[in-house]
Amino acid sequence: MRFFLYFLFLILLTNCNPPLEGKVAKVLYFDVKNLIHEQIKFLSTDLRVQKFIRHNKQLENNELIVSNWQQELKIFEEANLNRPIYKDLYTRKDSASQDLSYIIWTAKTANLQVRYITLGYKKDVLRTFEATLQIKNILYKSEKRLRLSFQPNGVLQGYGIKGNFDLIYGAHHDYEIDAVIKGLK
Repeated sequence: MRFFLYFLFLILLTNCNPPLEGKVAKVLYFDVKNLIHEQIKFLSTDLRVQKFIRHNKQLENNELIVSNWQQELKIFEEANLNRPIYKDLYTRKDSASQDLSYIIWTAKTANLQVRYITLGYKKDVLRTFEATLQIKNILYKSEKRLRLSFQPNGVLQGYGIKGNFDLIYGAHHDYEIDAVIKGLK
């Protein structure tokens, strides 16, 4: 019995993993989750948001106060490419215009949900973020274009989602949301 307990103790001891604290995950592409979490810190107070919403041909214009920025910006985390499963599945292309320099991450295969991410920088400060996400399965297909725009100091000033989806029984929906954050300095 003593031998069994000693053997069990050795097995448990050798199978223990070191704690993950202090380990930093390697950023493969662009850290969307960190970007969103940093913006939430800046936007922690209740701010007014002007939202323009279109669903099919119906238009709506609302001004509201957003206090839960985690929930409001959650959809943008869907564009996160920093998962080990995505390693080597995206290509990088750099380009520039008169005002911005761009980094574009593009999916190498058609079955990846995140089709591309475009980052626009001005003087090393992120000014625009765009991503396209696609889902296709037997029940529906959808496409979402996500957009974030930033002030010169790097704080979020607006965001948008434009997309569509088709259901198996033939229903087609188009939607668009444009939001402008008011009261930022």
